[in-house]
Amino acid sequence: MFEVVKGNEGEYKILNSRLIYQRTLDSYGKLTNKNIVHFTPESIENSEDKDIVKFRLNNFLFSEILYSVIAD
Repeated sequence: MFEVVKGNEGEYKILNSRLIYQRTLDSYGKLTNKNIVHFTPESIENSEDKDIVKFRLNNFLFSEILYSVIAD
């Protein structure tokens, strides 16, 4: 299970709390083949994107915890 977040500098795929893939945008706003791996949201340079990813990461982790509690 993963979550995709669209930001100002690209698309972020949150795989877990320590692995976030970023696909960057070109000057026309289209996705490029340049990928960046982030091990923490703090390494994301754009502050708006960083805040969005942090928020969605917290929601993602909460839903995983909730699912594990309900599944048991």
